[in-house]
Amino acid sequence: MSNNIILRIIDENSLVYARMQDQQISAMQIISWQDLSAVVKENVAIIFAPTADILLTQVNIPMVSRSKLRQAVPFALEEQLIDPIDELHFVFQQFSTENNLPVAVVNKNLLDTWLQHCQEQHCRIHTLLPDAFALPFEENHWHLFIDDQHALLRIDQFSAESLPLTDLKMRLELALHDNKPPEKIVIDYVDAQQSFDRTIFQSLSAPVQWAEHASNFFMLATQQLTQLPNLNLAQDSNYTSANKNISATWRRIGLLALVFCGIWLASQVTQLSVLSWRNNHLQTQIKQLYFSVFPTASQFIDPKLRIERELSSASNNAGGGTFLNMLILVGEQLLKPNMAMTIQHLNYNNGSLTIEVQTPTFQNLNQFSEALENRGLTVQQSNARSDNDQVTARLTVRGRQ
Repeated sequence: MSNNIILRIIDENSLVYARMQDQQISAMQIISWQDLSAVVKENVAIIFAPTADILLTQVNIPMVSRSKLRQAVPFALEEQLIDPIDELHFVFQQFSTENNLPVAVVNKNLLDTWLQHCQEQHCRIHTLLPDAFALPFEENHWHLFIDDQHALLRIDQFSAESLPLTDLKMRLELALHDNKPPEKIVIDYVDAQQSFDRTIFQSLSAPVQWAEHASNFFMLATQQLTQLPNLNLAQDSNYTSANKNISATWRRIGLLALVFCGIWLASQVTQLSVLSWRNNHLQTQIKQLYFSVFPTASQFIDPKLRIERELSSASNNAGGGTFLNMLILVGEQLLKPNMAMTIQHLNYNNGSLTIEVQTPTFQNLNQFSEALENRGLTVQQSNARSDNDQVTARLTVRGRQ
C-alpha cells in the first residue's frame, strides 16, 4: 500500500498516529482513543501494540491440523504463563522450522479493549502486531531501539522483547545468554537519547554498531511494512470472544486425545509426568522463597514482576550493582551440574548477601564456598548442621574490599 495509517498504542488512554505516503511520514501526532475517528476516517490501519504486554515465544510441537494446534498450544506453553489459559488469546501461523511454531500470547481483556476502541472509532484494522516487530530484521543481527521510556529488542523474525532502561545492560546480557549471540547489535535511538551512556555496552559479548543519526519509531516502521511477520493479534478475534466460556476440561480432553492418537510416545508421557512433579515442587519452593523474602506479603501475586522491581531497587541502592553482581556469581555456581545445592532463604543487607542452603554433604558445602571465593567473593559459614542426610548452613557472602 502506498498510503498507510500507522498507530502505536502508548497506554490505555493514548496512542501515536502517523500517516505514511510512499514510505515517507506525511503527518504524525499524539492523540487519544476518542480522537481516533477524526484522523482515521474509516481507513485501514496498521496498529503496533506494546511488546511488554505480549508474550512472544516458540513451541516445539508436532505438525498437526490447525484445530488440534488450537487445543495443544496453550497447554504446551502453560509453564510460561502467569494468567489462566482461558484469559489468554493465542496467535500462531506457519512453522518457522520443523516442529517449531512461533506463538504470540496476549490477555483477552486487553486485546478486546484495543479492538473495541477501534470498532467504536470506525477504524478498520489491517494488522495488529507487537511494536518490536517494527524494527528491522536481518539474519544474525539484533536490532535495539532506545526509546524515551524503554528499549525494544528485535532478536529474529519472530522473537523480540521490551527492555526497561533501568537495567538494560543486565537484560541484554540475559538475552545473549539465552539465545545464539548475533554477529552484531545495531542500535537506533530517539533524539532525547542522544546522550545515552554508551559505555554500558562495551562489555557485551557481541559487537555494537550505533546509528549515525537519531531516528524515531515510525521511520523504522516504514522500512518494514512489506516484511511484517504474520502474527496478527487481531486474527481470529471472533473466535476469541466466542470461546471465552469453553471449559478447561474440554481443552485437556483435546490434549489427551492427541496423546492417545500416538503423537506423544509412551516415554514422553512418562517424562511429562516427571516434569510436572518437578514443576509443582519448584512452584512450592518459589512460594516458600517468596514469602521468606517478602514476609509482610499477604498474597502470592506476580513474583517475577515484584522480584524485578526489588532487584532494580537493590541495584540502585547498592552502589553500582554490588547486589546484582553477587547474585549473578552465586547463580552461576548453583547452575553447575555437580553443584547439588538448594536455597532455603536469601537476604541482602548493607553489602552482605546471606544465604541459607541445603546440600547432601559437607563436601558440597565447602566446594560451593570455595567456588565463590575463586570468583572474588568472601564467604563465611555459620550454623552448619547435618540432619536426615542433609547438611544445612548459613553463608554470608561479601565482595572483597
